[in-house]
Amino acid sequence: MILNLEYFQKLREMPTWRKLYQGPNMKNRDKYPIAQVMRRFHIKEWGGMEGAVWNTSLGLKQQHHINSHILCTQALNSVPSEVIDNIPIERFRYHYPYIGLTKEKRLNLDKKGGNPYSFSLSQRLLKGEFRLYHCHTMQRMAAMVRYAARRRGLPYVISLHGGQFTVPKSEIDSLSKPLQNTFNAGKALDLLLQPQKVLTDASGIICIGYNEYLKTQACFPDKPVIYLPNGVNFNHFSTPVSLDVHQHLHIPKGRKLLLSVGRIDSQKNQLMLIDLLSRLHAKGETQYQLILAGPVIQSSYLSQLLRRIEHTRLQAHVTIIPGIEPDNELLPALYQQSSCFLLASTHEPFGIVVLEAWSAGLPVVASRVGSLVHLIRHNHDGLLFNPDNLDSLQANVSKVLNSPSLATRLSEHGLARVASEYCWPQLVCHLEAFYRTVENWHYSK
Repeated sequence: MILNLEYFQKLREMPTWRKLYQGPNMKNRDKYPIAQVMRRFHIKEWGGMEGAVWNTSLGLKQQHHINSHILCTQALNSVPSEVIDNIPIERFRYHYPYIGLTKEKRLNLDKKGGNPYSFSLSQRLLKGEFRLYHCHTMQRMAAMVRYAARRRGLPYVISLHGGQFTVPKSEIDSLSKPLQNTFNAGKALDLLLQPQKVLTDASGIICIGYNEYLKTQACFPDKPVIYLPNGVNFNHFSTPVSLDVHQHLHIPKGRKLLLSVGRIDSQKNQLMLIDLLSRLHAKGETQYQLILAGPVIQSSYLSQLLRRIEHTRLQAHVTIIPGIEPDNELLPALYQQSSCFLLASTHEPFGIVVLEAWSAGLPVVASRVGSLVHLIRHNHDGLLFNPDNLDSLQANVSKVLNSPSLATRLSEHGLARVASEYCWPQLVCHLEAFYRTVENWHYSK
């Protein structure tokens, strides 16, 4: 007997099983949860992706009675399962298939850019009863979602939180740095699961950045693609808090606060802000305190920052806060009591911190990169400076600091925009509608 492997491959991919599964699933789909699949979920390592998954999961439940289950690896949090605000969170063991990966490099991958496999998570996707898979990461984990979706005839959606078509080479090189001098022992599994096909076979794609949306739509004109930016908990940042930042952080009362919130990471380019502060001091403007708040992703970059601070003798004028939990009162207090918000990123898929600053009525100065160009309307609700140009940064910051009327106008326009366009309830409605569009598209094929 001669086996035609090509025939069996085509047979396996035929939609017969999809049609068999389609009837009961479509009829009773509302009773099944959405599987929100992400790389990690840890309250102390909070970022834009975690905020988006958490707030949309809450909104879907409260506004549309749609349940979500958050499924992720145990990276940075080994608690296998917990339920928070009636949202189940399941974490699974995982591994990076690289020989020669040190403990330090593994931690770096856990914090940013990790590309793991998780067999137990894969089994959960294959055996659990879900209405739809929503994957918030790419590469191998997305390939596991793709495999489960194709096996079960379910639709899956990919969210491009970190960008796919607009990521600069410098950022790609930074993400792959921990893998230098290691051997990829997962090539066979990669060939089987085909991570390169996750976008091609997805039933829908969500882009949080507008530039990414335009490029994705051009690549997949026949597939449901939507621009759905991140949102913000407006009330959390706009409601006045009683905590005194100067007293809490032991900063002299007369200092004006320049705030930057984001991961301690070369992508966020905090070194440029140290250089800005040094220039202000050189001009005799010593009344400013720079606050850098965010989890430390690259310890080597933190060391660079500390060396630069020491070299410029700014130790008493720079405060570094290595991570703030999202519900901590200190975070809105920082936004509300600062004079200007600074974002010097070299690459930014969206920039949720801009929304947080706007919600607190804080004027924003940000680099002219990525989706910030679409998010911020220059000289209307914020100022954009040319990336890697310290003169441009200094000029725009000086405009805000030396012109109270300009600062007020930028703040008012930013506040109005975030209240009308970027609050979670309306974004959740768009997401729920997109899920239904994706399901209709998927089952009509």
